[in-house]
Amino acid sequence: MKKIIVSIVVAVLVVGAVGGGIWAYRYNKDSHLVAEVMPFSYIGYIGSWYESGETTYGVVQSSMTQDIYLDSQKLLNEILVQPGDAVDVGTPILSYDATLVELELESKRLQISTMELQLQKLEKELQELNNTKPVAAAAAYVENGDKALSLTGGTPSQSVPVGSEEPQDSGAMDPATVLDENAQPLDGDGSEESPYRFLIPDTAQITGRHILDFWGYGQDGELTEALGFCRYEHYEADDPEGTLLYAWTFSGKDLESAVDPASNVNLSISVRALENGVVEIAIAQEVLPCAGTVQLNIGPYFGSGALTMVGGGESQQIVATGDTYITFQAKAGGVYRLQDSAMPEPEPLPEPEPGPIGPTKDELATLIREKEDEIRDLALEKKLQELELAKMEKRQSDCTVVSKVKGTVKSVGDPEIHDGSPLVVLAGEEGFYLAGTISELQLESVGVGQEISIQSWTSGMVYIGTITEIQDYPTSGNEYYGGNPNVSYYPFQAYIEESEGLTEWETVEVSMTGQAPGASDIMFLDKSYVREENGQKYVLVAGDDDRLEKRYIKTGRVLYGSQIEVLEGISESDRFAFPYGSTAKENVRVKDCDMNYGFR
Repeated sequence: MKKIIVSIVVAVLVVGAVGGGIWAYRYNKDSHLVAEVMPFSYIGYIGSWYESGETTYGVVQSSMTQDIYLDSQKLLNEILVQPGDAVDVGTPILSYDATLVELELESKRLQISTMELQLQKLEKELQELNNTKPVAAAAAYVENGDKALSLTGGTPSQSVPVGSEEPQDSGAMDPATVLDENAQPLDGDGSEESPYRFLIPDTAQITGRHILDFWGYGQDGELTEALGFCRYEHYEADDPEGTLLYAWTFSGKDLESAVDPASNVNLSISVRALENGVVEIAIAQEVLPCAGTVQLNIGPYFGSGALTMVGGGESQQIVATGDTYITFQAKAGGVYRLQDSAMPEPEPLPEPEPGPIGPTKDELATLIREKEDEIRDLALEKKLQELELAKMEKRQSDCTVVSKVKGTVKSVGDPEIHDGSPLVVLAGEEGFYLAGTISELQLESVGVGQEISIQSWTSGMVYIGTITEIQDYPTSGNEYYGGNPNVSYYPFQAYIEESEGLTEWETVEVSMTGQAPGASDIMFLDKSYVREENGQKYVLVAGDDDRLEKRYIKTGRVLYGSQIEVLEGISESDRFAFPYGSTAKENVRVKDCDMNYGFR
């Protein structure tokens, strides 16, 4: 036994020594490695340049005329130029009264702010719902022979009160037990003297649509003048020639409002004898659409005479007729108690034990879904209002009309004369202009004042232009060398200040590359310094201890096939190592690269 233990210990020591030796070998081997690192400025750059990924085409023009018409929908405030005045691109020409536009803007901003507050409130309510623990569903039952009868409407497994938003699935029930708008009365004309008469089984339910159509509400849910009376009769063994067990009579005049057409009402009634001559009557439907008159056979329990009934929140004195039927008003479902009036007043029904407070699991899921739908709808409406605000802000900026050409004021008309001629005409004199079109897909990212890159097909030279106008309405197509037939194209105009070498009517290629208004600084890195591992991109950078460390980064688009946008993970002060080769390992020592020979 001791020999076995000694052998095991020796084996463990040998394995440990071998593993330690391998680690030491690798450590000593890597300790001699040195990786060269470069500063960010040599392999990357930061700029405010925008690249749309699309090119278009245009035609160079040597001069441009701008006709400015009076906007009849606005109130002219002032003409700011005179004939012969020199103008540059962006020179104000005339202005409109912006008072009304500013009032509309303020109202729109207030509306959006209100929506934002509503969204915050709804999101807080949604969070509270998500943090709510559902309660167990509780159902109240009374015994009825060998089975339990739900007092919340429907069968014990299905319970939907009047007004429920979710209809009961009647597909699981015998179709004969459901009376809908297509039910045919046995007889009657709907009057009080001759109500519509329906035969029902003990498990009968009537739909909300049936109530609307037969009790006095039309298809539109409005109360009609022809208020209907309906009587629902249940016979022993469902034989109309047999003994009537109970009957309901309802009138549309007792309805206070239209019921949900998707809801169901359970008309079932059960009777059982208790001690001391008390009879308990259970009406299955707890919430009735309105008060109904019940005719009930109590022959097995009482003879004719005065009886007292307690239930539905009140006490009623009723009389049993010779054939032992009683008639009483039921304003609500639940349990009623009946006894001979000569007996002492029956004790009040015990108050039901309070159930758990809060929504059940299904109710909570419905509330959460409804709240999410409400948030989504409001967020969409807020987005639409924000788009409308952007349009209004553009209209506000349009209250000052500026020059889109560099030249002189050719003429200024009389604003009181409305003959269809331009109010102000500007003639371009210096520089070249570009006329082209842009795709509707670029409208959100390209704007007036943005610089574009223009390449001459004749000389190959590249020029910088500035967009001075994008028209509000599209052309019938991209008139310059075709285009995507599935999108619209909008004419634009650009001014080329440094235009030496260009000729009039020359065709050029246009790249929407330039400084976009409001663009923030963007960081780009040489793509060869970025590697990927398990779907994540990373770089090797020098740490504070002058050893390489692997740093995962978040990247964006790739420009020109060689530069990759880095959204987060690096800074301008980082030093980068080439992530390939024998030195591309974590913890390898670093040294700054010789800038004269270190370019890769």
